[in-house]
Amino acid sequence: MSGRHGNLTDEELMTLCREGDGRALEVLFGRFQQPIYNFCLRFLRDPGRAEDVLQETFLRLYSNRGNWEPEARFASWAFRIARNLCVDEVRRYWNRQVFPESQLALEGEVADFLDNQVGPAVDPRDSLDQEKIGRIIEEAVGRLSEEQREVVILSKYHGLSYPEIAEILSVSPESVKQRAYRAHLRLREILEPVLLRK
Repeated sequence: MSGRHGNLTDEELMTLCREGDGRALEVLFGRFQQPIYNFCLRFLRDPGRAEDVLQETFLRLYSNRGNWEPEARFASWAFRIARNLCVDEVRRYWNRQVFPESQLALEGEVADFLDNQVGPAVDPRDSLDQEKIGRIIEEAVGRLSEEQREVVILSKYHGLSYPEIAEILSVSPESVKQRAYRAHLRLREILEPVLLRK
């Protein structure tokens, strides 16, 4: 049984799930648990809340299985549910603080780092290890607007195309392109002093 399910496409599994096949849902959860959790974690930047949204995503997915259209791409539908739940979480908690404490601390760390540079010939990339660069990039993504951040997360971290992102966000591909362009400009503005200086 599990072997047969493992060879099915996501859409075939969702069709079985609509018909009440619990094993099909388990296989879909196995396939999408980590990608959706990673998406939620990068969106919310809180492991506990990301785990909660992951669980709620699959509860919503199952309870609304009758609304899924067989011609729809399952991954886009699942990510759209997760994205909407993340937006709800952001609206509930985001206004309590402009930036998390970790970001404020990192801004001070970056300022100290820049102050200690001896001159323009010094390439910051020579002084920053990969882990620190990764943290700085994550923090920079966190400083984007909600619209820009979700496009970056879906495209750069999850490899989705602009049409796929447009489907998830219920906007036009052109709108996604514009958001991606503005996100690129903003990220360059944030990161250039630290990572992109020649």
